[in-house]
Amino acid sequence: MLERIFNKFFWRGSAQNSKIHWTSWVNCCGSLHEGSLGCKTMSDLVYVFSFKLWFNLRNNGSLWAKFMRAKFCGGFHPSNCFYSKGQYKVWHHLCMIKWKVEPSLVWGLGQGNIFFWQDRWVNGQSLDSLLNTNSINTVKVNALLSANGWDLVKLSQILPQPIVYLIQQIPLNTISRDVLLCSFTKDDHFSTKEDWHYFYCHNEENKLFKMIWHFTIPSTISVFCGDSFISIFLRMSC
Repeated sequence: MLERIFNKFFWRGSAQNSKIHWTSWVNCCGSLHEGSLGCKTMSDLVYVFSFKLWFNLRNNGSLWAKFMRAKFCGGFHPSNCFYSKGQYKVWHHLCMIKWKVEPSLVWGLGQGNIFFWQDRWVNGQSLDSLLNTNSINTVKVNALLSANGWDLVKLSQILPQPIVYLIQQIPLNTISRDVLLCSFTKDDHFSTKEDWHYFYCHNEENKLFKMIWHFTIPSTISVFCGDSFISIFLRMSC
């Protein structure tokens, strides 16, 4: 329903001129270089903002994140927690998308207040993934630190020596807080725009549309040309 309203607004005419619907809203949505008009479907927006919510939940900082983890996680890693019938609908949706976004989140180590086994802090990987395990242990990284750095005795008791060596190479700065980073963005900071481009199912780019949407061409001309070509392609495909 909302997308129909968007489409009517996008293609509406003036009081004197009748309006022409060149194409549906679905065909307007997608990458410019694929022949679409750069719009987003409602389902895509729901996914993108759900990924942002998951990032905020994992980032540990806000009052909302602390409340959600306390209510639904009980000290366990959020990836190891699941929705139960009757719980908060937002939590339900987060549980549905967490497997898509969690592998893209890595940690820059600071005080070590992150999960030792499940969080991705060893060269962008978790110890669970390196060892092919699935731990529900809630121990934090700072439990394996000593006054002088890494507690190598404790590490050697629970990890193979090659993994211990990898951990030794990680620089420590226990004065700073741990930083959550996004592997799919250029600057490692979360961006809804880059989030959409990363998770969007891309089609083959078209050289013609790349030329139409060149930065030297006014956007109004690009839209007009794009409309014309979209309508022609749709007719040819029928």
